[in-house]
Amino acid sequence: MASAQEDSIVALYDINTKKNTPTAILTNHKAAVRGIAFSPLNKLLLASISLDKAINFYDINKHKKVSGLVAPEPL
Repeated sequence: MASAQEDSIVALYDINTKKNTPTAILTNHKAAVRGIAFSPLNKLLLASISLDKAINFYDINKHKKVSGLVAPEPL
């Protein structure tokens, strides 16, 4: 499970641990994260969009950004 946060963070959670604390914090955005989505084709790929105009793609198994794009306007 993942959450998008106003403080520019994407947090990852492992629902199997039943803990309320994130298993990973992704800090690649510089502004509020406005949306996240898991890939329907690859369950380990997560995308996030932010007011910093960035679209980031993460490998949630490795807890790291694997790719990104910059939009012409904030998202």
